[in-house]
Amino acid sequence: MEHVLSDDLAFYIRSLKDERGLQPSSIKLYEFELYKLLKLLPSPSTDLLRNHLKKLSPPTQWRKLIIWRSFLRAQKAPWKDLLEEFKVPKIRSKQPTFLTDQEAFQLEAVCYKTNQMARNRLFVALALQLGLRLSEILQLKFKDAEEGWLKILRKGGKEQRLPLTAGVQTLIHFWKAESNASDEDWLFRGRGAEPLSSRSAQLLLKDLAKLAGIQKRISPHSLRHTFATTLASRGANLAALKELLGHEQISTTERYLHVTPTHLRETLSLLQPKSLRDVVH
Repeated sequence: MEHVLSDDLAFYIRSLKDERGLQPSSIKLYEFELYKLLKLLPSPSTDLLRNHLKKLSPPTQWRKLIIWRSFLRAQKAPWKDLLEEFKVPKIRSKQPTFLTDQEAFQLEAVCYKTNQMARNRLFVALALQLGLRLSEILQLKFKDAEEGWLKILRKGGKEQRLPLTAGVQTLIHFWKAESNASDEDWLFRGRGAEPLSSRSAQLLLKDLAKLAGIQKRISPHSLRHTFATTLASRGANLAALKELLGHEQISTTERYLHVTPTHLRETLSLLQPKSLRDVVH
């Protein structure tokens, strides 16, 4: 049986694209959440909604309520105010540390003042320019870089190929020549036949940050966050960013629309409906 709000929902989803200019990936998220809403809302009774929400994490509840309200507020009574009594959960969000453009430049530049210039510059570039996780970087071998592509091992053992920029290709070439490595060697070697340890990589970045005069405490993951927030602030397609970061769910990538500082939020608010912008700010 068709829901009484089905036609209104179809019109609303079209407006997300035609009037509000949302990205296709965001529209798909809205579609998913709003069709779920209609299934849980056969009539103006909130019992099913409450039971559904209480099983979910606060961030998921927050996302659903924001999207649901944005649609229902555009409807007539009794639907219009149906969710106004629902409290949006408070989310304790620890903002990821990331570098400003100037700090990123300082970190890259200082690598050229170190004894292992090529290695250090490549290490920074893989996180800062490709957004790789530390675990992904440390599992790389020289053979994984081939014909302009880099084969990486994502979480869960999933393989993925990412395009390499000319700059990163050059850094790999220089480091391979300097270290007299073979294709089977680890990109970053530790003791014996083992790859560099996570602890050693963290200490390496700590030393580089200190040498670069960066005051904030950063980790290899901070460079990944820098990659993501920089692309998001410059209007990167959310679905493409999801693939680059190796996220399983688009909702994981979407946090970069909410945890960036004020000047980035203002830019990204252009992708959001007015009701969402009001809440985010």
